[in-house]
Amino acid sequence: MGPSPREQRRAALHRFQELLARAEVAVSTGTEGTIKAALKEVGKAFDAWSRQQQGSDPAPETSAAEARRSALLMLAGLLGQIDDLVSEGDVEGVKAKLEKTKKALAISRKLDEQMQTSGFRLRFPRKAAK
Repeated sequence: MGPSPREQRRAALHRFQELLARAEVAVSTGTEGTIKAALKEVGKAFDAWSRQQQGSDPAPETSAAEARRSALLMLAGLLGQIDDLVSEGDVEGVKAKLEKTKKALAISRKLDEQMQTSGFRLRFPRKAAK
């Protein structure tokens, strides 16, 4: 029997965090080529992690699903900004966005852990039909 969906999500998250840390080192010590290569790996890890996140909620109207979607959009936006900053040669900007990305990922991880351990699923109020 293979790993559970939760274990797969955790493994993808761990890989994403690990590659993000490596990219941070590359930005501090590497050349433009090594920075781009490191960020390409981060992008691949993000894609794998986001696929795990998107497939993890059977009830898409839950607050956990909404929080995951928001985190995915925020992280995707930050990674896009990092790509732009690399193209512009703004190393300090890249460092700042990588730090924000790490914080956003940590928040996403905490949300996921809280929802897994609490067992509660909250629903957003639905608008009444007019």
